[in-house]
Amino acid sequence: LDAGPQLSKSKMMSAKNAWGSSTGYADELLKSNPKIDTARAQQLENWANQQEVRAKNQQLKEMTEILDRQQASADEDWRQLAKFGVERVQDFDMEEAFGPVVAGDE
Repeated sequence: LDAGPQLSKSKMMSAKNAWGSSTGYADELLKSNPKIDTARAQQLENWANQQEVRAKNQQLKEMTEILDRQQASADEDWRQLAKFGVERVQDFDMEEAFGPVVAGDE
């Protein structure tokens, strides 16, 4: 297996993350305010991009926390049922309970 192409792809993605990519926001700032410094416009664009990434990461974190809470409550519900003698998995013969499987059954 040749790791060369994958490594170069990874390096390119790292470079893109480090230097950013233009969304055109800096150009819009320069057009709307010709007195603004080009470097300052790029800084503002980078800041806006970082805020967007931060918002996405925050949203993913919140979604994960919600999912974790839902899974925890499902486990707790099962434990509550077990206290009353309800088994999660019942041991019985499927063919005896439901009959044999016949071709064409849905």
